[in-house]
Amino acid sequence: MNAIINTIKVQELSEAIRIGYRQCLRDRGELPRCITQSEAERLYTGSLLKKWRRAGLIEPVKTGDSRNNKVLFDTQRLDVLYTSTITQRPKR
Repeated sequence: MNAIINTIKVQELSEAIRIGYRQCLRDRGELPRCITQSEAERLYTGSLLKKWRRAGLIEPVKTGDSRNNKVLFDTQRLDVLYTSTITQRPKR
């Protein structure tokens, strides 16, 4: 039991460090603050994006009124959602 708890804590800590590191890179301009929908689907899978959008957890931003404008997503929000998705504790 103790080993399971410790493993979960270590995993949560490592993911928090990863998010912080990526935010530092964004602040320095080495990573983009926003990515297009196609990039987000490639990195996080289309099914996860759809799930998060339906749940109201992310809101894409269009770059204009035209149908052909880009749809952008905040990379920090995507990182946090992805981390919370992969580090969820198994249901018993």
